[in-house]
Amino acid sequence: MDKGATLCSSPGEVASKADAIFTIVGYPRDVEEVILGPGGILEGLKGKSNAERAGSVVIDMTTSKPDLAVRISEAVKSAGCLGSLDAPVSGGDVGAKEARLAVMVGGGKEAFEKVKGILEVMGNPVKGGKVELVGGPGAGQHTKMTNQILIASCMVGVVEGSNF
Repeated sequence: MDKGATLCSSPGEVASKADAIFTIVGYPRDVEEVILGPGGILEGLKGKSNAERAGSVVIDMTTSKPDLAVRISEAVKSAGCLGSLDAPVSGGDVGAKEARLAVMVGGGKEAFEKVKGILEVMGNPVKGGKVELVGGPGAGQHTKMTNQILIASCMVGVVEGSNF
């Protein structure tokens, strides 16, 4: 707190005080609850003035469902906000500690450009990270899904190849 943090009692209270609201929680049901549920981010955004709300961006970094990302995007846009981004990551805990995550972002270009610098703190290109807008709402989740399928396929190939 002595470095400028403000304690909030709910995700909605956080959203009422911030322009960029980040989430990274466990499961899609948690994403839905934190963003769309009672006391959630959307509720907090709706409590802002129209001018404040117009510049707000919600960034969910949870590995979640593409259709939920689309639903969140629609809800955030209809609340009068700049937009939402689905931005799951790859690189594990080591990549996170070293700021070299791959961040796969779905959403609108204007919202992406507003928060790209913040995302690059986690996916620093100088350190080997990457932050890329891969398409519209849900595209970040689809890209992460493709990434996971490719990794799993490679792992199966290595296991099969070493069982001789």
